[in-house]
Amino acid sequence: MCRRRALWALGAVGSGIVLAVRLPGADSLSWLLACPPLLALAALAHGRVAALGLWLCAGALGASWGAFRINEWSGAAIPRLLDLHHIDRRTPLLLEVEGELLDTPKPRPQPAGALAAFAPPEPAWVVQVKVDRLWHGRGSHPARDLVRLSGPGDVPSGLRLGQRIRVVGLYSPLAPPMNPGGIDWRRFEAQRARAGSLWISDASLIRITADAPSHLGARARGWVDRLRTRASHALPEGTRGAALVRSLLLGERLPDVAEARDAFQRLGLAHVLAISGFHLTVLAGAVLGVLRLIGDRGALEPLIASGVVILYALVVPAEAPIIRSALMVLGIALGRALGRRYDDLNSLAWVAVILLIWRPADLYSLGFQLSFGLTGCLIWLVPRVLARHAPIRGIRQRRTRARRAARRLTQAVVTTCVCWLVSLPALIHAIGAVSPIAVLASLVVAPLALVVMWFGFGVLLIGMILPGAAAPARPVLASLGDALSGAVLWLDDLPGTLLYLPQTSWLWALGATCLIVFAFALGGRRAVIACLLALASLLAHSIRPRPPADSARIDVLSLSGGSCTLIRAGDDAVLWDCGGGWPGAGVRDIPRSLRALGAPRGLTLVLSDPAFDHFSAAVDVVAPLGIRRAVISRTILDLARVNPSGPHGTLLARLRAQGVEIDAATTELALGSWRLALARTEGSTPGEVIREERLHARLEGPGGVALVSALPGEARQRLGPGDVVVRTSADGARAGDAEGAWLVIDAFGDGPLTPGPARARTILEGAASVRVGPGLRRFQTFLSTSHDR
Repeated sequence: MCRRRALWALGAVGSGIVLAVRLPGADSLSWLLACPPLLALAALAHGRVAALGLWLCAGALGASWGAFRINEWSGAAIPRLLDLHHIDRRTPLLLEVEGELLDTPKPRPQPAGALAAFAPPEPAWVVQVKVDRLWHGRGSHPARDLVRLSGPGDVPSGLRLGQRIRVVGLYSPLAPPMNPGGIDWRRFEAQRARAGSLWISDASLIRITADAPSHLGARARGWVDRLRTRASHALPEGTRGAALVRSLLLGERLPDVAEARDAFQRLGLAHVLAISGFHLTVLAGAVLGVLRLIGDRGALEPLIASGVVILYALVVPAEAPIIRSALMVLGIALGRALGRRYDDLNSLAWVAVILLIWRPADLYSLGFQLSFGLTGCLIWLVPRVLARHAPIRGIRQRRTRARRAARRLTQAVVTTCVCWLVSLPALIHAIGAVSPIAVLASLVVAPLALVVMWFGFGVLLIGMILPGAAAPARPVLASLGDALSGAVLWLDDLPGTLLYLPQTSWLWALGATCLIVFAFALGGRRAVIACLLALASLLAHSIRPRPPADSARIDVLSLSGGSCTLIRAGDDAVLWDCGGGWPGAGVRDIPRSLRALGAPRGLTLVLSDPAFDHFSAAVDVVAPLGIRRAVISRTILDLARVNPSGPHGTLLARLRAQGVEIDAATTELALGSWRLALARTEGSTPGEVIREERLHARLEGPGGVALVSALPGEARQRLGPGDVVVRTSADGARAGDAEGAWLVIDAFGDGPLTPGPARARTILEGAASVRVGPGLRRFQTFLSTSHDR
């Protein structure tokens, strides 16, 4: 315990933050009052008891600080001044603010998704504003908040970093997650004092009050902005390889690299493309390698490398992963530059403690966990494994080039395997998908990425010093980017690229990670036993209790205008429509929510309506949900036949390409002991050649009847006591309902569910569930049953 106090301090602070989040009822003062008795215990006791008292005291301090920063205090002043707890979050407020531009306006990123091209959003721009004064009510109020200012149209000219502006717009606060599995970004953004977003209808509403930077900080940001401009001009542009290079070196999210970015993520190589500690470590290693070519500079080498890392961190976007990685690399490099005895693992742990004090909620960030976890693995665990398999000392062998190459290849394979296996439980818990060929992909892609980064860093440095001198190297750098992109896409096309796994708990992830770490640290039979225990625990975790065969459940997601309903009975499930208010909802949001709800794989997809918002995310969820059959409206077939390159034709082509069976004739689906009867209704408007066919569902079973969408005419009149009608999205639209974004639950007869219409706005109330069965009729919403309020 004395050798590595930083690790114990990190464990204490991290445990305290977890307790603060898990026990939101305990305030920061209560945790703080627990510290004096623990300190007294440490002062009066001796040995391990005293050490335990100190450790518990550090944990209580961590819990007190975490409760204060995460649960009680928000750095943003605007929500407190407006008292948003008593305001409808769906209705934006008209607000006037004044502040300073923290960057130059940029086009809003385009959404992802296989069908995103058929519903492109209106052009818009975004810029970050540091608000220091706002006008609301009877007067003005001081503030120190970050606000995301956006507006329609092209990027406005005349706005640049450092200017002071005054603007009136519609303010929207940070919203809680609307669906299970959603990330509560309020927890992270509160640490940055980000208050929400401001939307203006026209850029002419912006009034510039001060054109020139007024203080040293603004001038420094202006210098950094000019440095970023030089770095951007030094790199190639125009081709897919150039876009990949710009994303790899500068963190730019360009549309041309979307396909390659998705392939990186599926192969488990997201850390290669996203600027992180990998990039900064490669940069520091390249600088040290160049310095050692010109002689031994002693303690000056890590200082120069640290300076280059700081310069690069200023050029790329100042996001949390970059700041975290820069501090991590600088902590280790400066420890070596001081010339004193040090321990890299201790230095890494102290940096992690400092970052948790700065931003406690980062403990729940997968990037934070993998950054420090894998770096610690490289420092402590990998050398142990390599030393265990090193040649026996005393036996001299001739070191030929072939043997040196084989040794380096072995080290690379062992390092990659150890890091991949250690990170596997965290990836399974957070993402639910792993790549079985991640090790092979890393061995193929990592050397190419290293070459691109080494060459690219040199081009960046030359371009920032001499802007015109980097022009001859741009075509070579673009060619290297094309080679890297081609290799990633080729690997992504191999079978078995991605394996989807069931939902796991954070306790399982922590326990499995400890088992794997101990397995590599101990070696031998104990390593095999530990790995088998981790695998057995995963298999046991994936076995879920079988739901009652006589009950059914309907889950409706809140998608702000889209439609997605999960119907389950017994072991069977149907996904009724799959469309979001934005085309990219199927890339992460819908699969994450359905996974959190425990949706089984291999379910049947039903597309009930030819409207785009009923199927815009259908292609993206096929692989994550294991969909093999799609029951569709015949109108979708007719529209696809008329226009094969349109949204309906592309939908069917993409579904068939993924092995999905298309069925336009089924009128009944079996769900356990229940029966899902499909009714097809037709309607057309004057002048239309194709008649629109829509599907409606009637779920019949031993527990009653539930209609997923209200049937026209007298079908509703035949409902009996306890029957339920679930009308979602546009199907539940009534007069005056904005965009039909409503969930309407109608219950008939007596029972736990109140008779008569019970209306719940999905935008406000979040995902909703209806359970029906013998003696069981219950309606609940996500926000009313979770801690995310």
